[in-house]
Amino acid sequence: MLLFSLSRGAILFALTLSFASGQSLEPRRPQPATLDYNGHITQIIDQAINPSQFPSGFKATMVGYLDDFGSVYRPYGAATVDGTVPLNENTIFGIGSATKLFAATLLGVANGKGLALTTPVLSLLPSQTLITPKENRYGIRLLDLADHHGGLPKNEGHLYNSLSDLYNDYAADPITCVSSTQELIHDCGCCDPTYMSLLGLTPTCGTGVANPVYSCPTHTPTQGPQGWVYSNLAFEVLGASVATWLGYPDWNHANLAEITAPLNMPDTVPLESLTPAQVARAANHCNPATRTTNANCQLLDWLPIGNAGGGLFSTASDMLQFLSYNAYGTTVPAASKLQAALPVIHQTYEHSTSGGQELGWQNFTLPTGEVYHWKDGSNGPFNSWSAYVGPPLARMVILLDNNSSNGLDLAAIAKQIIINTGPSISSVTTANGGSDISQNDWIVIKGTNLVPANAPASGVIWSSAPEFAAGTMPTKIANVSVTVNGKPAFVYFYCSAVTSSICPVDQINVLSPLDTASGPVQVVVNNQGVLSVPFSANLKTVAPAFLQFTTAGYVVATHTDYTLVGPTSLYPDASTPAKPNETVLVYGVGFGLPTGSLVNGSSTQSGSLATPPVCKIGSASASVTASVLVSPGLYVFAITVPSATPNGDNAISCTYNGATTPAGNLITVQQ
Repeated sequence: MLLFSLSRGAILFALTLSFASGQSLEPRRPQPATLDYNGHITQIIDQAINPSQFPSGFKATMVGYLDDFGSVYRPYGAATVDGTVPLNENTIFGIGSATKLFAATLLGVANGKGLALTTPVLSLLPSQTLITPKENRYGIRLLDLADHHGGLPKNEGHLYNSLSDLYNDYAADPITCVSSTQELIHDCGCCDPTYMSLLGLTPTCGTGVANPVYSCPTHTPTQGPQGWVYSNLAFEVLGASVATWLGYPDWNHANLAEITAPLNMPDTVPLESLTPAQVARAANHCNPATRTTNANCQLLDWLPIGNAGGGLFSTASDMLQFLSYNAYGTTVPAASKLQAALPVIHQTYEHSTSGGQELGWQNFTLPTGEVYHWKDGSNGPFNSWSAYVGPPLARMVILLDNNSSNGLDLAAIAKQIIINTGPSISSVTTANGGSDISQNDWIVIKGTNLVPANAPASGVIWSSAPEFAAGTMPTKIANVSVTVNGKPAFVYFYCSAVTSSICPVDQINVLSPLDTASGPVQVVVNNQGVLSVPFSANLKTVAPAFLQFTTAGYVVATHTDYTLVGPTSLYPDASTPAKPNETVLVYGVGFGLPTGSLVNGSSTQSGSLATPPVCKIGSASASVTASVLVSPGLYVFAITVPSATPNGDNAISCTYNGATTPAGNLITVQQ
């Protein structure tokens, strides 16, 4: 009778060697090619944008992506209708209301210098510009302007030529829309259904600029999702008043000195400040000199006074610099004074119907568990989308588009890119087996961003886990964990493609939990609190597989004295072939449960299969005298080599409970 008394160390040695075909720590494996980072990210972007389904009249979209490993830029289309401007990370687009992010940052900077968010806006306005209101709107605070709860309409009543115009529009009550201005009637707050509903009134949009004069009353600051009214006017007042408090002549000067220059963003400027060299790189040939006549660049007429609400232009390169500042903190030494502004900017102060409202930014929680910060923008033909998630897996994306109202769904594209560049599972298999898995099975999970990028080159193994002292196995190692069908799996090993020469992609080896479910189940990886997109795996009663020494297919097997079975070239001076009529010990996983009961998570397991598997070596049946569970999920089979087995490498397989081990397994025999 064979006795199985393998120590945990011996079992782990067998397991470690067996996780081959991209799953092994075996040093004799040829080193695989490293992960094609640019190609991987580009593929994700292409999948999100789907160039084969561009809308009719599509012009151009520029995508910039950045994470811990670098940046990727992906252009689609041509920057101008005549194709003369190269589309790349330095092409200049209008970013529209993403400009509000810079106004909010300026408020955060000013707050660090002593300007309270609760400061009444009235106290910052020149007294000579005020108009006595019919209603009290002076309770508006800077914070109310910055989170769209100031009680102001979406847009102003007329265009701004001076600070007096701007402040008068803020102070006047009611706001009057007159046909003598160039602004379209629908831009007046009177036409905003949400705004008018807060007043209990019906929108009065009129039929065009020739309409008689009409006016909109205002109301006091609001609270909560139902009181959120997107307001360009609010941010125009915010930018101008904060710039004045900081001692600058206007918002443009303040933005340049306090934000874009320290962050090294030379191409983030209002249209009227574009140099000839920048005009040459501008999408749609936007040019200050032709802003009113260029049919391809019909912008909302943001004059210098109103730039804080939506007048900036920028590039993908500049905007990734800005997003990097928000995701990581200061990105260049000169920006250190901006770091203190981030905690002020990125608090959830209020809510809209689509998520939390920060200063300028909005947020919501992704399926990954991460907080997704975003801001959209639109100005004439231009659309933009800025988004990021912060550490531990910081990722950010900027989308710049000149497709007017016929553009892409930038919101959906950005969200898909951020999610799919997070932890992503590409495969789940039984170790050295197929895509079916079973309970109490050693499985291999592969993908990207599944484990910390700073994992040791040799990987991380459970050997020092404190759980063993209590007789259990760890469900987490260094903040990496896995669930199978919602139940915690037991983490044995992981490695990172970033640091490891043996893992071409991120990899985690786990023991699946006890679970009587059958059919598709979801596998989810948790990398430092960030969840992967669920991966569907097929859970069966059994998913048998032999462990392998190498990708050549040699099964993990020993003689009865526990020396290794294999060709002498496999491990010189350590491995020798089996002999005909010899009983060898072959190691397998995925054979299901033994007779008796198991304790989920126990570091010791034992038992035998109810019936032995039916096995073959070469073309002949091979007797199985024992099929014993010797360690969690690990079976040892005592298999006798048939007497007529020829010399050399022979196929070996076993069938159990209707399932057969994968083809390609080998055992070496020598007379």
